Amino acid sequence: MKKLIFLTLFFISIFSLVSGIELSVSSYVDKTELTVNENLYLTIEINADKDIKAEPIIPQLTGLQIIGQSSSSSTSIEIINGKMSKNIKKSFTYTLSPLKVGEFIIPPILVKYHKKQYHTKSIKVTITASQANVSPKKSFRKGQYSNQGGGKEIFLEAQANKKSIYIGEPITINYKLYSNRNLVGLDAEKFPEFTGFLKEGTYQAKRISSTIEVINGIRYYSYRISEFTLFPTFSDRLTIEPMILVCAYEIPAKSFFDFGTTKRVKVQSNSINIDVKELPMDNKPADFSGAVGQFHISANLSNKQVQAGESLTLTVTISGKGNFKMFEPPTLPKLNNIGTFPPEISDILLESRKTEGKKIVKYILIPEEPGVYEIPEIQLSYFDPYKERYKTVTSLPIKFDVEKSEKPLGIHSYSRPQGIDINILDICFIKNISSIKNFSLVFEHFWFWILAIISSLSIMFAYIYRKEKDRLLQDRAYYRAKISNKKLQKDMNEVKSFLSSQQADTFFLVAEKALKNFIANRFNISAGSSKIQDIIDVLKVKNVDDKLIQDVKHFLIMTDQVRFSGIKYSKEEIKNKFTELNDIIHRLSKIKVRRNK
Repeated sequence: MKKLIFLTLFFISIFSLVSGIELSVSSYVDKTELTVNENLYLTIEINADKDIKAEPIIPQLTGLQIIGQSSSSSTSIEIINGKMSKNIKKSFTYTLSPLKVGEFIIPPILVKYHKKQYHTKSIKVTITASQANVSPKKSFRKGQYSNQGGGKEIFLEAQANKKSIYIGEPITINYKLYSNRNLVGLDAEKFPEFTGFLKEGTYQAKRISSTIEVINGIRYYSYRISEFTLFPTFSDRLTIEPMILVCAYEIPAKSFFDFGTTKRVKVQSNSINIDVKELPMDNKPADFSGAVGQFHISANLSNKQVQAGESLTLTVTISGKGNFKMFEPPTLPKLNNIGTFPPEISDILLESRKTEGKKIVKYILIPEEPGVYEIPEIQLSYFDPYKERYKTVTSLPIKFDVEKSEKPLGIHSYSRPQGIDINILDICFIKNISSIKNFSLVFEHFWFWILAIISSLSIMFAYIYRKEKDRLLQDRAYYRAKISNKKLQKDMNEVKSFLSSQQADTFFLVAEKALKNFIANRFNISAGSSKIQDIIDVLKVKNVDDKLIQDVKHFLIMTDQVRFSGIKYSKEEIKNKFTELNDIIHRLSKIKVRRNK
């Protein structure tokens, strides 16, 4: 019985070890175009986290024959966050010789391991006739490279997850560099302008690191360069212009006395055409403010029982995925006997996408009279690009109690005297002898004028305060201008904190944020826009002088390039850039902006 249990546990453990193996199989060739007098090298790689015994099964080939075979094995170990991972790679390389001219398919290669089958992808190969007076093309294997063949040795590719979208619908653009060369350096020469889009950078490469990818049968080192999330602002066939990079790679030594050299080449990505469609007019809600995506809405109060005159916070949360920075929050319904202030709005988004997260809107409410109040449903209308129709979501109504305040509210109240009982005994004769002496008019006293002046000033200040409060509630541009200096002080303190640090990229990131926030509040434009040209256009409309516009443009381009290219600045240079930022903001603050009253 004990032997039976032991054998059972032994086979279970063996099965779990086998079933838990991670196995992958891939195949690639050194080129996809060759002549009949060239050889083709086909490589099959088996990657596993344990040493296994498995070999590829080569099917019948058409137009090619196997004339040689070799194999190799390598082991790599990585330790990330204290966790060790192991990878064993087995490579099987077959030398193939063309039999005739034409286009042929190398079918999928089969690898069997423990009753499981793994297949590679098929590879298309073109064989042409040899040409006279033309030296044979050289294939590249370990340490060798080819300037010809089925694919480019170094190329930059722009990849979009969608090609047709609606206004406001997010789209992701990835830039990946593919190379058969050993890259040693990388510089950005030109960034796409993304004309017609609002841009959010979600990834920028800070150092060169690669993975292996097989494209059209060719094996490449793949480098993730950058990723952007874009939001189209108008309908049209928009073109995303190419990105241009300068790559440096090693040229291997040709002899013992040759130490090799480094060569720089310029690569340009493909352009991408995006069809941007108008949002449909049919069934468009009246309260639609530009939200595109999939959203939910909820509301809650900080307290459901307060005294009159005490403040409470209403928090409205819009969650989901979509263009959070392109729409205004829903309007708060009119609440009788409740004072409100302009809301505080913040977006909490995932750094990896900028399209998923929350928009949090906080309102300060001050009930003025006791009673039972109800905040009605708050609704948000949005366009769902997946269902291609408008939807409306609502929050639940909220009730709360307001009790009479024990503290004076600052308003004098008067009550009527109660009834007076008059009895005969209470009646007294009026004396006819005057007891009033030294009679004088009240306005002749000094204290009267003091009280009159104080009263007049109080009325004037109360009127100004009320007008100011009404303007803050009704004029969003004025409200943003009022808070711009306070927000600027906070942003500049953050910028100043990175002056002496070694994190130059972080300094330029917060400096760019401070300048954009100030311009947005000062000129009442969307703070979500990060497109330089949009900011320049707004400054031109506001009649800002050309010299200041150019200074703003150059500063924003400089901060954008620093974050991507990894340019290093000394502490003294960073201080100079801080001084430049101060000067730009000081000049912008002097510009008078006409606002609605």
